[in-house]
Amino acid sequence: MVTRSAATKPLRLTMPANKFEDPQFWRVRAEEVRSVADEMKPGEPRAIMFRIAASYERIAMFVEYQARGKK
Repeated sequence: MVTRSAATKPLRLTMPANKFEDPQFWRVRAEEVRSVADEMKPGEPRAIMFRIAASYERIAMFVEYQARGKK
């Protein structure tokens, strides 16, 4: 029987239960929205798109905060 010491134990990563609990999901969405906004002419619709991207970034930070509390 092979035993492992604490130093050789494999790193256990927990996966989010769903994609909405993954901060990277929200960061990718934010980047996609920013890319679309970059292609738009200046105006209110473009500003709205950038606000949506900022909201997605805030969601990502909130999801990270929540995940730290579950550990």
